[in-house]
This record gives sequence, structure tokens and C-alpha cells, in this order.
Amino acid sequence: MPADFGADQDRIRRLLRCFSGIAIVVLVVVAVLVLCALEASKAPRLSVAVAIVSGLDPATDLARPAVDPQFNLTLRVASRSLLSRACVGVSSTAVAVSYHGVRLASAPVAPRVCAARRKSADAGPFVAWGSSVRLPGFARDSLAADTRNGAAAFDVALMDGHLVVCRGRRVGDADALQAPCVLTHVETVLSAALFGGQKYYVAIDTASGLDPATDLPWPVLTPEFNLTLRVTSWSVVGAACLDPAMDVAVAYRGLALARASPPPRVCARGWGRTEQVPVVASSGNGVRLPGFALHGLEADAWGGAVAFDVALTMPPKGSDNRHQLWCRAVPVGDDGGLGIPCNANSEY
Repeated sequence: MPADFGADQDRIRRLLRCFSGIAIVVLVVVAVLVLCALEASKAPRLSVAVAIVSGLDPATDLARPAVDPQFNLTLRVASRSLLSRACVGVSSTAVAVSYHGVRLASAPVAPRVCAARRKSADAGPFVAWGSSVRLPGFARDSLAADTRNGAAAFDVALMDGHLVVCRGRRVGDADALQAPCVLTHVETVLSAALFGGQKYYVAIDTASGLDPATDLPWPVLTPEFNLTLRVTSWSVVGAACLDPAMDVAVAYRGLALARASPPPRVCARGWGRTEQVPVVASSGNGVRLPGFALHGLEADAWGGAVAFDVALTMPPKGSDNRHQLWCRAVPVGDDGGLGIPCNANSEY
């Protein structure tokens, strides 16, 4: 066998070993980069405790038609990453406190706090407050009973482009800081900035056909609601739109009252851009309400605390089914609803 053939074989084997070594190095580097990216992208864990509540005493405060509650809150952020710290309050994080879906108080900006890698840090106490809040009858009665029994619990929502919900926070329960809140909308920074993210909001400007003196005594009601629908885009290159195929319905205690005509198609383009349109929801041929709903609606209307739920049912996209967003306990004549995004979770 020629000596040249043996030398060629040795050269080929050396090249194969070299390429194999390079391939292994590349695979290791890629694996390390992927693991680092996954570790760095871990969402922080947030938790909230309600230290003190004032303005909701069942004997002195809840007996009045409107309340002015204040909540002393403590916010904890914990980093789950070995590579990056975790911060909250960086992007104007808004805070809202609610009871059974009824918003009681808010803070326009949460305190800024950062936790080092795999550490936690607390901020607070800070105050969320409400002014002249009118509670629907069912919420007022339930809150009074829960407060007397020492069982009052509130939901706290943190909003900064995504929604974090901390449910069932009891007053004075320091262990609440050990219970993580639920991140209901998670996207990577890149996909959210480029393609994803829209928020929908609803305000009820006026309502007619539900006057407790002239309308509610009739067996058939014909309510009509003037709504404002708002959409906000959280995308750089995409658009967030109100679709004419969207179904908009107004309900009271789970009972449908009215349905809106299709909204015009409007789109918000660009990060943080907003568009809104007025729509009218009516009952068509009228609606009959059971006794408990009539009595509750009458009491709420006389107390100036009537509030309604608005459901937005989105048209299907591709093979996806229709999905529904809920705007809970929207009061009439309060444009504050345009600051609280509708939620896919029907309980909130």
C-alpha cells in the first residue's frame, strides 16, 4: 500500500477530529447561551401584603353612601435569576385594590424597588386610596359582614404593561408576602415590543331606562348604555384594533341587559398609542329581570352605586376560538374605567 495513502488517511482522521471538536465547542457555547438567556428572562416573583385599612368601618363608614378607603400596602419583589436583578416600579407601575371585582382604591405609581440576584427586597408601606367610592349593595353588605367577622380580603393588581393579580389579601397578614401573586399575561420583551400586546378598556358614560321610580316597576325593561371603548397598543410594529366583529354586552349580576352595535374599526399603531370610540348598547325588544336583580338594581340606583359588567367577546383568529374579556363593576359616569384594563379572568 502506498505511503501516500496512509498519510492521506491520517490527515482525514485529524480533520474529522478537528471538526468534531469544533462542533462540540459550538454546541456547548450555544447551550450555555440558551441557558443564560432562559435564566436571565425569568420573571420576578411579586407579592403584596395589606398592612392597615381605614375608611371601611361597617358602623361608621359603610353606612354612608360613599366611602374614602385607604390601604397601607407592602410590596415584595424577588429575583428568580442567577444572572439578573429584579425591579418593580420602573415603568410607572399602577396599583389597584378591589373587593369582589369592585375597585376601591389605587396608587398611580408603585414605589421603585430592586432585588439582587436570587434575593428579595421590600418597598413600603405605601398608600393606595379611593375618594367618594360608591359600593353596589351586594358588595357593601358582603364587605360589612366580612369586616365584622375579621375575614375581609382584598385583591391587589399591579399593572405595568402586563397584569399581576394578588388575590385574597387579608388585612394584617404578614404571611401574604410569602404568597406570590399571579402573572396573568407573560411575553418576552422582544415579542411584546415588536408584535404583541393590546389592552382594552370600557367606560359607561350614561345609562337610561333603569330609573327606579319610572322604569323598574315595569315588567319589561329597555335599558340603553352609552359606552366608550378604548384600545391601547403595546407593540412597536404591530397594531391593536377594535374589530367590528367584536361582541360587546352589558350585564348586571350575570344577567344580560344590552348588546352594543358593532364598533367601527379603529387601530392604535405604535407603542403606548390609544384609540377610542363611542358605542351604544341597547336591549332590543326589552329584557325581563328576576326579582333579586330588580331589588338589587333598585337599591343600587337609589344609593347612587349602580355598576355593571361589560363583556368583550373577540372574533376568532385563524384556528383560535373566540375568547372573552371582562370589565367588572364599571360605574356609570366614571371615566376611571378607562384606566383599568379588561381581564380575561372572569373573576376579576
